[in-house]
Amino acid sequence: MKTMRPLPEKSSVWVWAFLVIVLVELAGINLYPDLIWIAVIPVALVLFSLVAGIRSHYFTQCPECGQRIRPHEEMDPLTGKQWLCYDCPACDIQWVSHEIKEDSGAS
Repeated sequence: MKTMRPLPEKSSVWVWAFLVIVLVELAGINLYPDLIWIAVIPVALVLFSLVAGIRSHYFTQCPECGQRIRPHEEMDPLTGKQWLCYDCPACDIQWVSHEIKEDSGAS
């Protein structure tokens, strides 16, 4: 039987990088108002958000061994809620994330 453990919170590096990009945009708008900062940086922010989302969802690594693990949903029979879980075959650990989805079929 697999050991169930909570998945540690993901790194906040992405949040800090996002804040730095926003601060650079604001500084650039104030220092160089004639440049096209307003058009370029929002596009970069959208691309950055897409890359960060894809990376965090599809390229999650096992905290124990570093192997890439893929997400799947598992229902808790007592509460009827869907948990996002990750299985690591190398460690035989099921990592349970903090993401909960309500069961849409429950009455």
